[in-house]
Amino acid sequence: MFPSLLPWIRLTRLPAVLTVPGDVWVGSALAGREMSLAQTLSVALLYLYGMVLNDVVDEPRDRIHKPKRPLPAGEISKTAALVFCILLAIFAFVFQPGSPPVFYLWILITAYTFLKDVNVWLGAVLMASCRVCVLWIGAGAPSAWKPLLPLFVLWGLLILGITLMADREKRETVWSTQGAAALTLLWLAAPLLALTLGHPRYLVFFPWVMLAVLGFQNFVQIKHQGEMHPRNTGQWLSMLIPLQAAFLFALAPIWQGILILCLWPLLRWSIRKMQIS
Repeated sequence: MFPSLLPWIRLTRLPAVLTVPGDVWVGSALAGREMSLAQTLSVALLYLYGMVLNDVVDEPRDRIHKPKRPLPAGEISKTAALVFCILLAIFAFVFQPGSPPVFYLWILITAYTFLKDVNVWLGAVLMASCRVCVLWIGAGAPSAWKPLLPLFVLWGLLILGITLMADREKRETVWSTQGAAALTLLWLAAPLLALTLGHPRYLVFFPWVMLAVLGFQNFVQIKHQGEMHPRNTGQWLSMLIPLQAAFLFALAPIWQGILILCLWPLLRWSIRKMQIS
C-alpha cells in the first residue's frame, strides 16, 4: 500500500506541511489566544492545496525540467491531481466555514501559483504574503494588526529571502553567496524579536543555537558550491521550526515550543528522502 501512496506524498510535498502549524501557533501566542486545531488543519490543507495546484499548473514545463515529478512521470493523472486539489480546498473551508481570512489565504496561494513566473519578485512577495497571512489567521485576524506588524515584517523578509534564494537554485552567481550571508544574519537576529515581544526565557537559547548551526552550515555549503541546490532550500525551510519554537518559548506555554521542536527531526529526515522546494 505504501508504494502507491508515495507518489501522492511527493505530489503534495507532504513533509513541508510540518512547517505550517508553528506559524499558526506563533500568531495565536502573540495575540494571547488559545491555539486552534481547526485553524491549524484548515491552513495545512490549503498549504497542500497550493503544492498540488503548483504541480498541475507546471506540468507542461515539468515534462522537460522535472520529468521525475509524479505528473510528468505518469504516476498520477493530471485529472486525479486536479480533483484532489479541489477536495483539499473544500475540506479547508469545512474546518473554517465562512472565514474571510482563510478565503484571503486561498486567493494568495492561487495567485502565487499562476503569477510566480510573471516576475521573480512578484512571486516572492506573494509567497511571503501567504505565510504572513497564516500568522494573521492564527492571531484571530484582528483589525488592530499594528501590534503584530514587527512579526509580520520579520516573517515576510525571511520567506521573501528563502523564495528568492530558491529561484537561484543551480545557478552560479555571486548573488547566491551574498544572499545566503544576508539571510543567515537575519535568521540569527530573528529570535531577538521573540525576547522583546515575550518573556526572556532561557529556553529561547536552544533553538537559537540550532539556527546558528544550521544557518552557518548552509552558508558554508552554498559558498563552497558557488550556487544554491534544492537541499539548501530545504535547509532554510527546516529552520522555520526552531524559529517558531523560539517565539513559542517566549510567548506561549512551554509545551507548545517543545511540541513544535519535536517536528524538526521528522522534517529533516523527510528532506533527506525527497525534495520539498
